[in-house]
Amino acid sequence: IHGRLLTAWSVAGVLGPVLINYFRDSQLAAGVARSAVYDKTMYVLVGLLVVGFIANLLVRPVAQRFFMTDAELADERRRAHDIAAANAVRADAPVQGVTAVGDAGTQGMVYLAWIGVGIPILWGVWITLQKVLVLFH
Repeated sequence: IHGRLLTAWSVAGVLGPVLINYFRDSQLAAGVARSAVYDKTMYVLVGLLVVGFIANLLVRPVAQRFFMTDAELADERRRAHDIAAANAVRADAPVQGVTAVGDAGTQGMVYLAWIGVGIPILWGVWITLQKVLVLFH
């Protein structure tokens, strides 16, 4: 259900503004006054809300045949516990490939990673500041 929900939000997030802009532009092209441009658009949006409401009413609960039995659920929990126990790592166990906390190779990789992340962020901040200066001048 999460995939469907995220897909619906994404489609609405993209198509909603496109639909509104299309109606606005068509109203302006037809010579409708700017103060009345959104009148018909609101009726279209009300219609879309009604369609969404009806779609929500049509959603039915999952059939009982798709649920796990108690035995299947217990087996799945036991399997998940066994996998988690097999993959558990002690907190004080040394990490493979790192000899010490201050290892020079590890520190160099950390610095490179921060440079790789920091440069684009700083570039974005610089561009934003330039645009803000232009906006306020």
